[in-house]
Amino acid sequence: MNRFAGRSCAHTLVVAAVVALTWLTPIATAEDVEVRDVYSVGKDEPVAYVGGEPLFWSDFARFMVRRMGANIAHGHFDQLIYTAVLRQQLAARGLKVHQSDIDAELSRAHTNSVAGDPRMRSAVEMEDFLNRIKAQLGHSRESYKCFNWGFAAQSVLVDAIYPEAERRRLYESGEHQSGRRRYMASHILAQTVGGKRSPEEARQRIEAAAARLAAGEDWNRVAWETSDDFSSLSKNAANPRGFDVPEGLSFVSGVLTELVPGQCPYGEKMIEELASLDQPGEVTSIFESPFGLHIAMLISVKPPTPYEENASRMLGFLSGQLMARWKAISIQDSYILMDRDWVLEPYHHQDLPVARVGDEELMLSDFGRLMYLNNSPRDGGGLVRLMMEEYALVLAARERSLIVSDEQLEAALEADLQKSIAEGMVSASCTVPEWLAQRSSGSYSCPRQLRSQKRFDLYMELARDALSDEEAIATYYRAHPGEFSDKFRTRSVRVVYFGGKRSVEEARQIAEDVYTRLTRAREALDASRRGKEDEDYFAILAEQWSDHPPTRSRGGVDNPWRRGVDQRGGTSGMGYEFEEAVAAAGLGSAGVATIPGGFAIFEVLDHEPPQTLEDSVDLIRKQLRTRAGASELQWRKGQAVELLLGLPR
Repeated sequence: MNRFAGRSCAHTLVVAAVVALTWLTPIATAEDVEVRDVYSVGKDEPVAYVGGEPLFWSDFARFMVRRMGANIAHGHFDQLIYTAVLRQQLAARGLKVHQSDIDAELSRAHTNSVAGDPRMRSAVEMEDFLNRIKAQLGHSRESYKCFNWGFAAQSVLVDAIYPEAERRRLYESGEHQSGRRRYMASHILAQTVGGKRSPEEARQRIEAAAARLAAGEDWNRVAWETSDDFSSLSKNAANPRGFDVPEGLSFVSGVLTELVPGQCPYGEKMIEELASLDQPGEVTSIFESPFGLHIAMLISVKPPTPYEENASRMLGFLSGQLMARWKAISIQDSYILMDRDWVLEPYHHQDLPVARVGDEELMLSDFGRLMYLNNSPRDGGGLVRLMMEEYALVLAARERSLIVSDEQLEAALEADLQKSIAEGMVSASCTVPEWLAQRSSGSYSCPRQLRSQKRFDLYMELARDALSDEEAIATYYRAHPGEFSDKFRTRSVRVVYFGGKRSVEEARQIAEDVYTRLTRAREALDASRRGKEDEDYFAILAEQWSDHPPTRSRGGVDNPWRRGVDQRGGTSGMGYEFEEAVAAAGLGSAGVATIPGGFAIFEVLDHEPPQTLEDSVDLIRKQLRTRAGASELQWRKGQAVELLLGLPR
């Protein structure tokens, strides 16, 4: 997950967060300013306070690993390694990243974004581009410039190791695929792979095809009748072979996609044979590939793309090669997310080394900063807020002396195992230790870490349950009466005058006319015949007269709603007067009522009476459990809950 390897529109599409200015260490020079990377500060720092207790970057790293899982977090960890490698390679060569290098990357990002990102095409001026970045990702101008440190570092290194003339030479010699010729060809295949034909049968078939071509038969006819590569034949309509042969065989059968040296699916032998031909339409001799025996016809040759059009791609290509080589040499002990105590125990407020690259130790706090920076400013701040909510629950659990016993943990793991067995994920004879070993196999986790994660999850459940006791449930019920009031299901024809569609009197007249038609239709139907006919007639009226497309398309049926959820009326969205009219009409009745900006003709399809406190306990407890962290954090705001002013925003 090397975010520095790609170059082009990644500047605007990659998720990254704002960098606090205090994280940068500019070093003044006579003409320029050095800018260091923002990932390594060298010490742990608080990012927030909850209940007077600080939360550090090392805590945020633990929180994110638990939240994403070790496998996903490992990709971010890989990026931390790449950044350290860049830093060390710069130091080894006495190179520095200056503000002018950052500005060059910013200019390249602007150019690529305007060309490749539809959201940025109108941002022709740099000023517009930076404003758009701020609106979309939350970056300030300075922070977005600093974010480009990694790209700039790559450019500085590549420029030093591969000067412009050398990059051009490598490109034009075919080091990058865009600097190579590209061939368009048609072929006839006698397939041997997969046991389709024996080598002898394939040889007879391809030689027979070659003989027909030598006798002057049309390539398309021979290819159509003899090639085993159905996927490259013309696919138009049904035919005994699954395709339709156009009249006169004017198409070219067996056309392959662009073939590039070094990337041809049929091997380099096909490229060699095509390169030996002089003119389009010439045919190769018989040659062999891993798929079988071929004859190919040259259709066209595309020359290499000029270096000037792919200079930035070549820069990224060489950067990727250098990073892969340096990473393999430098990393001694980096992939240690698995089976480490810092992953297992949350909120220890302790910074620890997590990797060694060369002679440099990378700290848990560095990892926390990177995890934050890999999200947009809004998302990064939101994640810190989620950590604060989680920690508020931790404090609530500590105050109540809650613990998760070994017996509770084992019972929960056994329940999870039985669920996996029922879903067919593991065998019925599987034990908990075996199941945990299977889950961690091939991943960056371990059984001990999985047990620790489950224990913490249970700890959070206990905290949420403690915050949703009987007193809290009763308080919630009294404070949110609208969530437990009458529930209705209606259908309506909405006639509006809002927005100048028609006058108020015109809308009133249409509504009265529609209601009269509905009333007459209902009266004309005998009670024993009420049902489908009545519903169909309402649907016809809704289709003809309703100004509300979502309900018009489903026969006028509204979404279920509760009465009086807010001052404007319930969740019907049609206001207090409408809901009172529905409630007064009763189940199965029809009526007409005023709605904001118009009128509604309605029928009452279903009515559920208000829920009592006893009937609402489970629902309220679920709501309280869902909101527990946010509610507890809100309650603790008077106890020094804050995001530090220095936190990137």
